Amino acid sequence: MKVIKPFAFLLGVTLASSVLAAVACAPEQEDTAVYSVKLAETEICLLAGDEKAFPLTPTVKADGQELEGAVCSYSVSDPAVASVDEKGAVTAKAYGTATVTATYTAPSGSSASATAAVKVFGEATAEEVNSFDEKYVNLYGRMDNSAGTVNLDNVGSGIEVAFYGTELKAKLTVTQPTNGMRIFGHVFLDGEMQEFTPFVSGKSVVLAEGLEEGIHVAALHKSSEIDEGRIAVKEFYADRFLRIPEKSDLKMEFIGDSITCGYGDLERDGKGIVRSTENSDACLSYAFLTGQQLGADFSIISYSGICVKAFRWGGTLNMAELHTYTSLQTKTPYRYDADMDVVVLNLGTNDASYIKDVNPSYRRQFPVDYKDFLTHLREVYPDAYIVCAYGMMGTVTEVDDGIKQALEEMNDPKISYKTFVANTGGVNSHPYYTAHAIFAKQLTSYIRELLAA
Repeated sequence: MKVIKPFAFLLGVTLASSVLAAVACAPEQEDTAVYSVKLAETEICLLAGDEKAFPLTPTVKADGQELEGAVCSYSVSDPAVASVDEKGAVTAKAYGTATVTATYTAPSGSSASATAAVKVFGEATAEEVNSFDEKYVNLYGRMDNSAGTVNLDNVGSGIEVAFYGTELKAKLTVTQPTNGMRIFGHVFLDGEMQEFTPFVSGKSVVLAEGLEEGIHVAALHKSSEIDEGRIAVKEFYADRFLRIPEKSDLKMEFIGDSITCGYGDLERDGKGIVRSTENSDACLSYAFLTGQQLGADFSIISYSGICVKAFRWGGTLNMAELHTYTSLQTKTPYRYDADMDVVVLNLGTNDASYIKDVNPSYRRQFPVDYKDFLTHLREVYPDAYIVCAYGMMGTVTEVDDGIKQALEEMNDPKISYKTFVANTGGVNSHPYYTAHAIFAKQLTSYIRELLAA
């Protein structure tokens, strides 16, 4: 029989105990994986009273590789609007909007989530929708409406309606420009931009047809400038109207000149080409795109050739005056919305031309006029972030310095300066629509940072 010496035995016990203790005290392996959740749906449209559930389809990944069989948990921001069960089936409860969240939690405790908007539509009668009350439709832009009519005067302005079915028609009255050019715009169907279209008067203008039967949202937006005529919406026709969910709480206003109007943005290398309603699309301008990307309730107040207070190109209108109107066509005074969240002021390009070609001494007055207009904006929008934009068609020192001087004198922490690298690839050295898309991406990111601060 093998004899174990006491020392050897004790040493073995000590070593074994040490190993066990080391194992017991070893920290759990750190989970360094990067998890992500993506929902196939970014927006879910449901009908109040419809008990049919909509199943969410999340994809969970770890370090970019899909996790088979991963189980998410679900929650909804407003259970009165919609509910979601443990399997991710969403059911409408009542008219309104909510956010549904899918969350994956790894065994280590690490987690990731994704969200989708839930919009629950209510029933509406034709009379309610055609009252154009914002309980039933959404209006975008400053509106100077006459009795029973929505007047799309300002560039980019629009109206949004909801219906259930396959087709939507409208009765329009279109005031053509005196120069014979047609008025253009876009229909947006379920968020997708349709063809660039000239609109004409008619008792039954088809805005959408051949759609899959179901809930649809259609919006009509004007692309042509304010002095080029009006699209007046008289009535909509559909088999079944719905009450559209309310617009975003984020309210924005874009103030600018021809750049903001989308002047010549459809014509690449358009030097020597005359600008027209057919080659200018405000719905592809940086302003319209930024408003869309932020999901905002936005207005565009712009006019080609306009200065802050000076008069260029033989004009008799400046932004200090234009900004006070609901519509230039009627000159009805505008009643300002004190709840404006963000204002983008993109002026200075025409002021630079005025300084260079008409009145060089105006360089001393420009910062004074720019500051005066900023003071006006602060008075009418006391809580808004004001973003002063410049450079999309190039930077002139006198204007750049003037804007900086005005901002320094304002000493307002919610007024900032955002410059851009010029792009002159469109008509008469204006930005081409691809440049507008780049500007919009940059401006959208900039504004998101402001709002998150």
